[in-house]
Amino acid sequence: MSRQLDLSDGLKQWLDSVEKSTAKMNSADRYQIEDAGAEVFMQHLREVTNAKHRSSHNDGKYGHAADNISMAHDKAGSGYFADSDHVRVGWKKRYHAMNMMRVNDGTKSIVGDHFVTNLREDRAVQSEMLDAEKREFNKIINKNQSDEGDD
Repeated sequence: MSRQLDLSDGLKQWLDSVEKSTAKMNSADRYQIEDAGAEVFMQHLREVTNAKHRSSHNDGKYGHAADNISMAHDKAGSGYFADSDHVRVGWKKRYHAMNMMRVNDGTKSIVGDHFVTNLREDRAVQSEMLDAEKREFNKIINKNQSDEGDD
């Protein structure tokens, strides 16, 4: 006769399995997961910046804002998010970051178009980012479980 599993026992077993898998994640694993989502957001930010704000102005010194989007890693204990490691997506050069902030938010004389804000809040982009992060998470979990089996 099979033993019936009540809800609390089932949840405890599930939680134990999740803790075993995720407890082995180091900061490099977390970076890898965050990088996957950040890469998706970075591609979309390049696309929307090119589509809405590509100009014919050829600036030899700074280049165009859409060509200067990158990811940056914040180490734990530094910056605004001092409690953990984070990946930020934005413009490499302060010049572009300030200009795009003005275009996004607007000024007294410029009506903002909120292209960055709208991209951040776009459910399709958020879903794509989560899917990419989920794929990386599953790769790491599978790797950790296969490493556990090798012991």
